[in-house]
Amino acid sequence: MSEPTSPIDGSTLTRAIVLLGVNTFVSAANIRISDPLLPQMAVEFGTTVGGVGVAITAFALAYGLFQIVVGTLGDTSGKLRIIVIGSMWAGLATLLSALMPSLVPHIMARFLAGVGAAAMIPLGLAWLGDVIPYQDRQAVLARFASGTILGVVFGQAIGGILGELVGWRGVFILVGVAHVLAAALLASEMKRLKMAAPPLAAPNLHNALRAAARLASGRWSRLLLGTAFLEGALMFGTFAYLPAHLHTGFGIGPGLAGGLTGAFGIGALAYSLSAGWLVPHYGQIRLMGMGAVLLAGAFVTLAISPWLAVIPLATAIVGLGFYMVHNTLQLEATQLDPEARGLSVAMFAMMLFTGQSVGAAFAGFVVDRWGGAPVFLIAAAGLLAIILWFRRQLALRAG
Repeated sequence: MSEPTSPIDGSTLTRAIVLLGVNTFVSAANIRISDPLLPQMAVEFGTTVGGVGVAITAFALAYGLFQIVVGTLGDTSGKLRIIVIGSMWAGLATLLSALMPSLVPHIMARFLAGVGAAAMIPLGLAWLGDVIPYQDRQAVLARFASGTILGVVFGQAIGGILGELVGWRGVFILVGVAHVLAAALLASEMKRLKMAAPPLAAPNLHNALRAAARLASGRWSRLLLGTAFLEGALMFGTFAYLPAHLHTGFGIGPGLAGGLTGAFGIGALAYSLSAGWLVPHYGQIRLMGMGAVLLAGAFVTLAISPWLAVIPLATAIVGLGFYMVHNTLQLEATQLDPEARGLSVAMFAMMLFTGQSVGAAFAGFVVDRWGGAPVFLIAAAGLLAIILWFRRQLALRAG
């Protein structure tokens, strides 16, 4: 297996990564933008928090299901080109969702937004896998994750504050416009640098199915993809309801609830900025073990703490622990099939977000009946078990 090489010089590569980061920032914000707005949307649509949470499920389901499509198109037509198209699509669909008068058409528009948003993060990771050697890749992926992390913070924290100022519809309009602008910036850069080359090859369904079959038949692929599914279900399917849990349990508004939830980004950024030291110092195996323990402890704290002041610290620890685990999973995804890297990373994302959609649906059912504490306790136990199990498999694979 040969390492990737690229004629892109350092400054050009840095600029491309920054613009990719802008697009992933908006995509991540769109993924999480509904979280702090659920109570406000439930009142306007005349339903429960769990009922309006179906919009989160719809977005995540579309995001997951369309990964195979965007991954195949990225491998055959150019990853950056598909990112631009996807970001523009997601922006227009998000604007449409802001205009919907009732819940069902809003859910349909969110599904369409998830289709477009599917391209940004996985194809960005795959593109970096194409141009960054394996030995340097984990630290670069961690820095690249800053765009995603900041988007999550915006979606959860700033989204709640903006929701109080301009309403949930105004927040969706802002995110939609940001998508369109981010797409235009990357398209302009691609044109100026002549990155927008003609298609590499005509999309070929047969080749895509063969690559998918290779991934589905490999034991390591199945282990990694199954872990991604469970991680998505237990982590993000549950975490989406933290603002609603804080609103119900502590009587705070969506702005403060979203702001406290946004502390996730502080812990995540702490990992992103320190990964260049943490990864070589502790190694993948120890980092995953540490991350599993931190995640479990933080989720238990979120479930049982009677003190609001403890919540931002626990939430920040969730962010730190999650990225200590997830960064290694992402790295492994970029190496599943270097000949079809876009598809392999897209399948990883498909499982992650399909898991989120299943987890969000289950968590919404539980939250409506018994509150948020049970789902956080389930997440704590489940994440600890699955991460430690995968850590053991990774250690065995490393020899």
